[in-house]
Amino acid sequence: MEDPLSPCTGLCRLDGRTGWCLGCGRSGDEIGRWPGASGDEKREILAALPTRRAALQAGARAEAAVDPALVEAWLRGRSAARRLPQPVADQGGLRVETGSVDELRRYVFAAPAEGLRRLGAAIDSPGIALKLCGTAEALAACLPPRWRVRTTGEMMIRSGPAHPQRALPPGFTLALDREPGRSAARILAPDGRTAASGYAAAWDGVFVYDRIATAEGFRRIGLGTALMAALGSTRPDPKATEILVATDEGRALYETLGWRAVSPYATALIPPT
Repeated sequence: MEDPLSPCTGLCRLDGRTGWCLGCGRSGDEIGRWPGASGDEKREILAALPTRRAALQAGARAEAAVDPALVEAWLRGRSAARRLPQPVADQGGLRVETGSVDELRRYVFAAPAEGLRRLGAAIDSPGIALKLCGTAEALAACLPPRWRVRTTGEMMIRSGPAHPQRALPPGFTLALDREPGRSAARILAPDGRTAASGYAAAWDGVFVYDRIATAEGFRRIGLGTALMAALGSTRPDPKATEILVATDEGRALYETLGWRAVSPYATALIPPT
């Protein structure tokens, strides 16, 4: 009887929870032993792989269990805040034509889907981002090795009373601009520099905060809290769910303001050649 062929798929990344390869389902030890293993040992390993791969897929779906309607409302509000075209349904996710120098478009998925896998297999050049409400491991499991995958934030939500008001440090001023469906806030330092800034938009029962940033040298003096309160004051519906995607550093601030994480947010890109 001939030795079985290697089950390697080319996606050689180990799952952090189970230690199994996201591509073939083998453990790191089994991969290392494969070349010298007997035919019977290889067949024994192969027999275990279908169950392992099913478990990996189930784990990826569980980790990305975010309400698709919430993701769509967030993305539409984010697009409004950035004055981008509204998303359109595509491949089981949502496509946004971002049109920037570094990113022509992005596809956003609330959970792993066959359309995400098709896109990952078909796209072979930079300039298109694939986004998933889920872990980097779950996103990587859907894509060929040419994609570079990382966790880029944490989706967070909040419901409840308005953000607490906070007085600005002496000499700082707040500029708040409102327009239909969108608001922008800037906090200016005494010398006129922008110390903090952010945007917000309302859409279909959610209130989206976007690009909340405090400049280096102006952090930990309460500007982030003041900025969130200013933007929150423009929320047309006090019952709307507030939502944003936070960086690791920002998450610590938001948790003190009553926000809670609902999902990691992962990004995949093909590096420029």
